[in-house]
Amino acid sequence: MEKDKPPLTRRAEVGIAMLWLTFFFLTPSLATQGLPRFEDYKVPVYKGAIHRPEWIRHIGGDEWRDNLGKLVDAPEVNFAGKSLRRGSQLRD
Repeated sequence: MEKDKPPLTRRAEVGIAMLWLTFFFLTPSLATQGLPRFEDYKVPVYKGAIHRPEWIRHIGGDEWRDNLGKLVDAPEVNFAGKSLRRGSQLRD
């Protein structure tokens, strides 16, 4: 047999009502706001010197070695401007 649940207090009822009212009145106003678009944020293209990461060095031709001397792919710069080696995590 289930125990009787205590009734909600007046304060709890008011809190729940305020939460529902906030949800119903806030949701339509947020829905009408558009999400920011990529095109809204113009930035100039970086044309300065390219700074190689300290953990990689160019040996010659298309050969690149990391700080442990292992052969690695040539470094790339991703969209965020972080240096990235294929198959590895981002490094600053």
